[in-house]
Amino acid sequence: MRKLVLLVIVLMTVALSIGCQQSRLSEEEVKSIVQEEVTRQLAGELVRDVVGQELSSQVTGGRVRDIIRTEVTSQTATFNDAIRQEVTRQLASVDDIVRQEVTSQLASVDTLTLSELYIKNRDGQNIIMLGASVYGDGGLIIFSRDGKAVVHLVGDDGNGMLYVYNIYGEIVAEVEASSSGDGFLGINDRYGLVTFEAP
Repeated sequence: MRKLVLLVIVLMTVALSIGCQQSRLSEEEVKSIVQEEVTRQLAGELVRDVVGQELSSQVTGGRVRDIIRTEVTSQTATFNDAIRQEVTRQLASVDDIVRQEVTSQLASVDTLTLSELYIKNRDGQNIIMLGASVYGDGGLIIFSRDGKAVVHLVGDDGNGMLYVYNIYGEIVAEVEASSSGDGFLGINDRYGLVTFEAP
């Protein structure tokens, strides 16, 4: 600013001496020229001040951005850790609750009652069925992988019966216990005709 004041004084002195030497410029014109030059110099000084302040601000802003970025990263990591710990704690709680409920349910089951129970192979097909008849007798059916019954073992009025089926679904062998306590064995051909029978 001192330079500017000094410059104004020098310019006014030069302008007055020029104005006095040359009679073409009036005192008002000289003042106008000096005022324009001073205004131009002041404007240039203000622009430099504004630019300097903006640069300082930008440098400070960059540092502020770095500090904010570091803090946000730190807070995000802390937040993620807190979330991870809470989720782990909640999952452990859920696991404990499920384990306790399953144990409670299993302990409260005195007798499991089903009318049919299937065992499936790896392809999801039923290959064994355990079941109970409407009369309360038990039964076991074994299926081939194409879904056809091949063996049928049942209880009937206190007696057991075993049936073996061929590929066409026909009984080809049967073993039974009669109500008198005797056993029976029958072998049939594929057309259902008895080929062997004992007794």
